[in-house]
Amino acid sequence: MLRLFISRWLPAGPAAVTIVAFGFGLTAFAKERSQIHAPNNFPYALLGDTGANESFQPNTDPGVMGEVELVRERYNDGATHVERQTTLDRDGNYVNHGSYKMFSPKGEVLAEGQYHFGRRVGLWTRWQAKNDSSLFSEAPFKEFKSPFMSQVNFTDGVMDGEWIIMDANDRKVSQISLKDGKRHGLAIAWLPNGTTFRQATYEHGMPVGELLEFDKKTAKLERTATYADGRKIVSKTGYYDGKKDKKSEVMYLGAETTQQAADEFWNARLAKFAAEGKTLRHGLAKTWFRNGRMESEGTYQYGQKSGTFTFWHENGQVAATGEYREDRPEGQWVWWHENGQRSAYGRYQDGELTGDWRWWNEAGKLTKQHTYDGSESAFHEPEEAIDISSRTPDLAR
Repeated sequence: MLRLFISRWLPAGPAAVTIVAFGFGLTAFAKERSQIHAPNNFPYALLGDTGANESFQPNTDPGVMGEVELVRERYNDGATHVERQTTLDRDGNYVNHGSYKMFSPKGEVLAEGQYHFGRRVGLWTRWQAKNDSSLFSEAPFKEFKSPFMSQVNFTDGVMDGEWIIMDANDRKVSQISLKDGKRHGLAIAWLPNGTTFRQATYEHGMPVGELLEFDKKTAKLERTATYADGRKIVSKTGYYDGKKDKKSEVMYLGAETTQQAADEFWNARLAKFAAEGKTLRHGLAKTWFRNGRMESEGTYQYGQKSGTFTFWHENGQVAATGEYREDRPEGQWVWWHENGQRSAYGRYQDGELTGDWRWWNEAGKLTKQHTYDGSESAFHEPEEAIDISSRTPDLAR
């Protein structure tokens, strides 16, 4: 039953501010839940005497900024659809400010919350039927009983905190952690029996870590993807003709995941994401000769060579080994001939040749030596330097 209390407060000065406060008895449809707590009434204190015996005269004068006015929107039969409080903003526009409550044609509470100069603030709750959102026809929501109760906190108009959706039997269906309107923390959905259906982790709107999904065959949560800084980690395998003999196996970071649409509380819509941009080599990379022997092995960090790389001759002898730092050779590097005899030795600093370098032929005879001052590039020295890039196969094959 709707109870309307009017209190007039006449401050010193010519302007009079009228404040209307409401108290609503929630129907069973909007009863307090065990895990989600819906407010029982609007948190506005009545000022002074309620004036129960005073006849109400509607104010038709234009308001002033900060003066709260009551607006009622009605169905065609006269039943209240929305009761909301408004005020004038700095630009002279009427905006929602204060309590907001929406009802069904039967008078059941469908939504309630607070506004502050047109922006949602504090705890908001909405009850929705099965056909109110396409989300409820998707897994796992379609397996739950409607109506659904959705609840989240708002800060300055954006979702901020835990967005929780429960069904008519007080069962949690989903819970998404948000910060400043973006996913931040866990996003979990459950099956009706309480088993986790899907679980993901986000940081500032980007997926990170493992994506876990329920596997009907194993009846367990299985890892279906792994993300690093919003990029999906994938493995690509290349083959020689006929796709029989393996040619390469490279770990990649997929294109960066970007948010196309934000989570939307009012219409119960989940955020949408898409991958945009280029992939990056990230992690272990291996290549093989056609005869099946290893050709190269090394690791990448965000598209750049990093750590130890080793290369082999086709007969299985090690051809070269050394370190990379940020895609440039660093420290000691050693090369060998196909017969196992060392062929060259030298050091790099920041990708430049430095110190004493020596070369030997296949018989072990010293054929050349040179001292570098650190100004010669590993990739541009014409004759003396050994071009490491020639021993770095295209790992994307």
